[in-house]
Amino acid sequence: MKALFCAGILIALVSVHAASAISSNWFFAERPGGIRCVDIFLPDDSGYTGEQEYTYKIECSPAEECIEWGASVTEESVTAGWNNTAKVPVCFIVPEYIPLGNCSGPLIISLSSEDAGISRQWEGGVCASEQRDFEVAERIPDQSVSDVLNKNLDLFDIGFEQAVVYSRPGEIVNYTLSAYSHADIELSVYIDSEAGVSRRSFSLNLSEDNPEQDADIIMTAPLSAGEYGITATAKVEGCDSGYCSRTARGKLIVSENGYADRKGFEISLLPESINVKQLEPVRFKLTVTNYGERQVFRARFSANPNDGSASSNEREMDINSGEKGTAGFIFSPGSSRELYEINVVVESESGDKKTATSYLSTNEMVSDALRMVEGIKDAEKKGDAERAVTKWYRDYKNKSYEEIVKDYNSLSDLISRQEQPSSSKPETPSDGSDSAANETQDRNDERIPLWVYVLVAMAVVFALVYHLSSKKGNKDMDDFYQ
Repeated sequence: MKALFCAGILIALVSVHAASAISSNWFFAERPGGIRCVDIFLPDDSGYTGEQEYTYKIECSPAEECIEWGASVTEESVTAGWNNTAKVPVCFIVPEYIPLGNCSGPLIISLSSEDAGISRQWEGGVCASEQRDFEVAERIPDQSVSDVLNKNLDLFDIGFEQAVVYSRPGEIVNYTLSAYSHADIELSVYIDSEAGVSRRSFSLNLSEDNPEQDADIIMTAPLSAGEYGITATAKVEGCDSGYCSRTARGKLIVSENGYADRKGFEISLLPESINVKQLEPVRFKLTVTNYGERQVFRARFSANPNDGSASSNEREMDINSGEKGTAGFIFSPGSSRELYEINVVVESESGDKKTATSYLSTNEMVSDALRMVEGIKDAEKKGDAERAVTKWYRDYKNKSYEEIVKDYNSLSDLISRQEQPSSSKPETPSDGSDSAANETQDRNDERIPLWVYVLVAMAVVFALVYHLSSKKGNKDMDDFYQ
């Protein structure tokens, strides 16, 4: 047993992957023995915008399954005020004994504060795979974790430059929506808002030569103080697949003092998740909104793994009170099949820091297809699926992004008809109820004792303290299909 514990520490030390911010859901696939973390920043991720200091509770549920997948946090309390951005990493380790293609059930990270009257949840899940992936998609009812990862493609992304905008009653507010794609697509965008907006629907055209487009949404603030939601839903014309629709959510806060009730600063990084096929440069847009005194903000850019090239690793932005500033970072990926974690750290003159994270995948369709094949148990069916992927890939290399998408849909349907891993559970998670406990109890006899997972979770924390990380090599797809 002592040797097993030491092995757990060794795994934690050599396989840590950098943490990401938890602005959205967090479904990911990671290699056995690998660790992936999501960061909760307080009070930012709670949605609280005042000055009061509160205690927040962070939970992972169902607790037993979170522990099985090496969760470093199952329940923790953290106290934070507006000028004390607390960073709480929630990490998961993929156990070495989990077969490739197998996944956890849906997991929930909850954030709440009784005193502040706040409650938020993010859904996620983990799969064991040699093909790493990270999805921020919303899981549809009865969809398994493996389906979230395998049937979502980062064909395009949309998002508001600012998570929240502020105004006084009746004021006119400009809210910017940004869209990104390196495929030749037309987006139909629909706006739903509790406040008055200048337009409810419009179209955006994106391509490899024009991968980014902004649309200004002019809002008229209601006369009554309060919080008003705004939702933008974008759909690709002529495509009915789930990955051809994305939703962005924002918020307008109306008060007599406008943004003066807010302190500090906020940041966002777009696109949040995007895929490219030809290793072309990708532009990430950083937005910093300053609610304090005029000051200079320094932004530092990094990518993990760092096998590509960036146009600039550092920028300075001089921003007045109540205004926003934007800066672009261009990153050119270096690997034909990789998941890149893009991080930007912003520091104010007063010393406050905030972090934003995005994801860039290269040839995601290839990785998703191979991951689906991993989960097939029957040897004959698996061989058929592998031959189908090989045939599809020969055409993939010579076709444009948008041309290959249709072929990929057929391939995905073919593989999905094969046997799927039995441990990918589609059930909706609970927050620790008896039914959730009963679901996981059925597998107790097959598990390593619970205390082992606790020790491994301790190893995860130990690894984070010492900030050690590394990455395993990736086999280039062209070499794989000679």
